[in-house]
Amino acid sequence: MRPMAWGPAIRLTRPATMSRRWIGVVQVVAIPMAYAAVAQPSGSQLSVMVLLAMALLLLFCLWRYNLQLKRQGAMMTQLLDHTPTPLLVLDPKGRIQGWNRAATRLFGWEPDSVMNEPVAKLLCAEPQQRRLTRMLSRLAKEGHSLETEQLNCTRDGQPLHCQWHLQVMAGTVSDEVLILATVNDITEQKAVEQNWVRLASTDPLTGLANRRHFQSHCRDAVLRSQESGAPLTLLYLDLDDFKLVNDRFGHEAGDAVLAEVAKRLQGSLRLHDLLARIGGDEFVIVLEETDFERAEQLAGRIKQAFGRAITLPGGERIHQGISIGLASSPADGSDADALINAADRQMYQAKQGKLLALSQANEVSA
Repeated sequence: MRPMAWGPAIRLTRPATMSRRWIGVVQVVAIPMAYAAVAQPSGSQLSVMVLLAMALLLLFCLWRYNLQLKRQGAMMTQLLDHTPTPLLVLDPKGRIQGWNRAATRLFGWEPDSVMNEPVAKLLCAEPQQRRLTRMLSRLAKEGHSLETEQLNCTRDGQPLHCQWHLQVMAGTVSDEVLILATVNDITEQKAVEQNWVRLASTDPLTGLANRRHFQSHCRDAVLRSQESGAPLTLLYLDLDDFKLVNDRFGHEAGDAVLAEVAKRLQGSLRLHDLLARIGGDEFVIVLEETDFERAEQLAGRIKQAFGRAITLPGGERIHQGISIGLASSPADGSDADALINAADRQMYQAKQGKLLALSQANEVSA
């Protein structure tokens, strides 16, 4: 047996860094080989050792990197869970990748039950689902941010008005695009806004549309009629000798008559017809997709409805007369103001007994 040959050791030392931070040192030492004539390793042996060292270094770096990602992920999860605002992380197809505790409190779903579920299907009704899905897909491609309002629902079906802020962000592990959704519940705010809109557009006594609402609706109806070519007819109604009711029975009785008039008029209309009170005893009806002949038939039904007596709060019964004027577009005007003026003139002529025999004198019976 030949004695062991010894020679100078060969050391390969390399620093191990990640993200420009030192994480350790990798060192490969070529030690003397037993029963070898020459202590120094051959070139092929040295190459193998270098490759092994590089493989070990790569495995070590991956291990440290994955460990760091886990720590960062745990830290981000804690930060998200302690954020009071509902936060959702979505992929470009709208599937949920992140869901914090605030989102659970708002919508009722636990994180484990929503992961990889389509957010639109989970939180939106059918019409809103397609809209939100298209929005997320376009957002992922264009790479910007936007705000939108959505009508959402909770796990138990309760409707919610929510404001969504959507922000595109780069994925942390790969180049995958992710979308961060910040959700705010604005249900109470919407209810207040809708109440103000209702108060601003509604007559408080009768609950009908007021003059402002009527004018806006009439302008839109004229535009729709011009675009589609469908007929549009306006009815202008005025109570006959209504002042006598107030003078004889008081304003409380007058208010009761107006409320009953509104009820009877509403009962003669279709769901999509607009009835508005635009003055003390003046009412208008907007009839879309209705020609003059059909509007005259409606006027006849209204006359029949006012053939019945109205009972006042004091028990008195009166027969309230009404005069009606009709105007159609485009024959009597091509804009809202022209139609209103034409219908008003027709109503005045009807009140004088020249156009429509729909006027009746007030008859009072104890």
